[in-house]
Amino acid sequence: MPETSSPGTSNHPGSADNEQAARALLDAFARFDLDTYESLIAEDAVERRPQTGDRFVGRAKILGMYRHYPADPPVVTWERIRGSGTVFIAEGTIDYDGSGSVERLVAVVEIRDGRMIDSNVYFASILDPVPYHGPWSNPDGRPAG
Repeated sequence: MPETSSPGTSNHPGSADNEQAARALLDAFARFDLDTYESLIAEDAVERRPQTGDRFVGRAKILGMYRHYPADPPVVTWERIRGSGTVFIAEGTIDYDGSGSVERLVAVVEIRDGRMIDSNVYFASILDPVPYHGPWSNPDGRPAG
């Protein structure tokens, strides 16, 4: 179960509905449930991969990219989901081939009226700890890169 932030209060109309939609969207992403994912994406949504420069404009192109994924779906595990109003951030891992060799994954999603309207998804290799950080760092228990 991913760590969650406190609900708090928000001045954004539909904030609770947006949080529910964000969690459902991220859950569908993690399960590679493309039908549910599609139902939670606005027709004119934009999804980006900043590291590669990819920009998918519109639900059809976003789903086209996922539906043509060239391998078995990756295993996504969300560790933390937080946000409020219209913007939510999910942090987790992605395992592309089931080998247990994972990368870090961060998704920043904007939800309006219960649908994703904008998203940036970042991928990063896990690095070994930096030696000089040792005296000040509290290890997080993750496997070394």
